[in-house]
Amino acid sequence: MIDKKFLLTDDQVVTFIIQGYLLIQPTFRPGLNEEVCAQFDKNGTPNIDLENDPYAEETLNRAPATREVFDHPEVRGAMASLIGAAFRNFGWFCHATPPGGGGVFWHQDDVNIRHHQVRRLTIMYYPQTVTPDMGPTYVVPATHFWNTPTDRMANYGNFRHQLGLTVPAGTLAITHYDLWHTASPNTSKKTRYMVKLYSGRTEEPTAPTWNHDPQKGDLLARRRFHNENPGLCSGTELYKERHLRWVAWQHMKGLLPNSDGRLAAMPIAPGSQHYSSSRRLHGASTYVCTIHGCTAQPLPIWRDQR
Repeated sequence: MIDKKFLLTDDQVVTFIIQGYLLIQPTFRPGLNEEVCAQFDKNGTPNIDLENDPYAEETLNRAPATREVFDHPEVRGAMASLIGAAFRNFGWFCHATPPGGGGVFWHQDDVNIRHHQVRRLTIMYYPQTVTPDMGPTYVVPATHFWNTPTDRMANYGNFRHQLGLTVPAGTLAITHYDLWHTASPNTSKKTRYMVKLYSGRTEEPTAPTWNHDPQKGDLLARRRFHNENPGLCSGTELYKERHLRWVAWQHMKGLLPNSDGRLAAMPIAPGSQHYSSSRRLHGASTYVCTIHGCTAQPLPIWRDQR
């Protein structure tokens, strides 16, 4: 049983639905992050072996301290808030980026099954403070609703609103399984570690599993779903994205589609700025979101422009 004090708020859940990720900094015991790094330094990281170790549990054997990270009540509370308390973990992987390594390509971890619901999460744990030269993970906010073949994504260069996760040690990025992300080149003299956990929903929601305020939560969601545009979408695309946000919110509250396939409509938010807000945000050059004291900062372009 997860204590309610560790569950997310309406505002945090809305933020996750809008941008596709949250950054949290749990109160780990002193020395835990250093212990994880020391264990990987000593034991190395396992190669991916989907035939004999499909869930990469050898990662936990190489660095047993990672179990404590993912079992922390603040981590489990955030996961339960988004995919229900009966979530199932199905993969632990450690990405070690040595000096001179990194720089992959944009991709989604899921298999392009479009449902526009929160069914699977990718949790990225950073046991070190990640600086810009260490090859931080880059994400593209609000791309979790997009369906793009991976072979096409490999040809994409920079995005104006891409964010490098330069974060303090002990930060976890809880991301939607479909969020676009990539590694970047590590030009430092340190190996950068990132431990990735996959987890999925095992049952349909019947009620909110976070600290939901029925009096204020929907009003907050409507206003933010209407006015925020971290993906810098055009007016037409933002109109579609607003609807998908509301569908995800309704699904997480346990309001499933009717038998004839209809979904609950999204009411107009009082005081919504509609397209004026869209145009203003579309013209912005950066988008920075701070959650739990962590900040994802836009960093200098690291790829050749195409």
